[in-house]
Amino acid sequence: MNYKKFVDEYNVANDKAKYVQKHIVNCYIPYEDKIAQCQKIVDITSHKTVNIDGKERVIYCQNSAMQYMLFVMQMISNYTDIEWNKETGENNELLTVFNMFNKYGIIDDLITLFPHREHAMFIKTLENVSSDVYENERSIPSYLETKFETLSLSLTELIKSAPSK
Repeated sequence: MNYKKFVDEYNVANDKAKYVQKHIVNCYIPYEDKIAQCQKIVDITSHKTVNIDGKERVIYCQNSAMQYMLFVMQMISNYTDIEWNKETGENNELLTVFNMFNKYGIIDDLITLFPHREHAMFIKTLENVSSDVYENERSIPSYLETKFETLSLSLTELIKSAPSK
């Protein structure tokens, strides 16, 4: 169902919870799909491209507010028949849909009706993936490993380029 039609019908429904319940069409998402979806959310919300000295570099930069929005919209996409344009770019309706659902309290109604176990598992998976990315990219051991690897590569190149006797 198109999100605009859903909102219009939701707003006039006498029993909003019953109306929302009719649109929950899925009660389980395979764990590997949860991991892939959470990885995509974390990739989008924990990295940004910056220009440093004319070179584009991807740096770690956490955007928790965007992560929450993407999480909520992924849950809605996973468990309901509500549809919107999920493409990126100028036609992206994601923020429009999120704001509309938030304005009318639809997000709260949907989340309370999602399967509790699924909701909890999705949250835990997102926390785990986010923690892994942080630990793998921002911890001191990870930083030192990257620096030692760079040093090793530089020394190897230096040795290769040295004149042989």
